[in-house]
Amino acid sequence: MTHYSPLVDTYPQYPFEIVSGNGMHVTDAEGNIYLDLYGGHAVCGIGHSHPHLVAAIYEQAQKLFFYSNLTRLSIRTRAAEELLKFANSHLASVFFCNSGAEANENALRIALQLTHRTQIASLYGSFHGRST
Repeated sequence: MTHYSPLVDTYPQYPFEIVSGNGMHVTDAEGNIYLDLYGGHAVCGIGHSHPHLVAAIYEQAQKLFFYSNLTRLSIRTRAAEELLKFANSHLASVFFCNSGAEANENALRIALQLTHRTQIASLYGSFHGRST
């Protein structure tokens, strides 16, 4: 496993490049096909290149790919409503995050607020999100 790019060397990299994915498989630059039992750190394992997902992303990207939460976005509101419906819980709102670090930080803030506590416990050397 060698460093072969100008990217920061966060983790040791395997000596092959994944160039495409379809369903539960990924293909490397040499044409080898792998069953994707990994996909990435802290990602949603939904497979690769599903036609419905590709079409939905394409359709939305033609309108607006991203905008800050400083304004209302009907697609973001619909996503939150669907998530709450799927969760079938008593929760009334959703907070979307860009990363696991943000999710952990906000989960801790909510837990502290709801429990009226001021301290938390963590495990030394454990991964709690990539932030400082």
